[in-house]
Amino acid sequence: MPRILAACPTRPGIRLFGPPRNLGKGAAIRTPLPHATGEAILIQDAVLEYDPQDYQTLLAPFAAGLAPVIYGRRYGPRHSLWG
Repeated sequence: MPRILAACPTRPGIRLFGPPRNLGKGAAIRTPLPHATGEAILIQDAVLEYDPQDYQTLLAPFAAGLAPVIYGRRYGPRHSLWG
C-alpha cells in the first residue's frame, strides 16, 4: 500500500486494502474485493477516471433495482438512459 494512504488518518467504517507493491490496476481492484461488505462498489482511479459529480447518476439504475451492474466510460457523450 502506498505510504501516502498508510499515513492517512483512519475514519470509522473505512478500511484500506492494497497490494504490497504496485502490481497494476487489476491487482489494486482484486485485492480489496474480498473484503467488500456493501451493496455497491465504486472503483475510482486517482486520475479521476469518473467525475465524482456523476456518482449519483451512475449508481441510480442500481439503486432503483433496474440493473445488477453499471459500467461507466471515460470518453464519449455524457447522457443517461435513465433520465
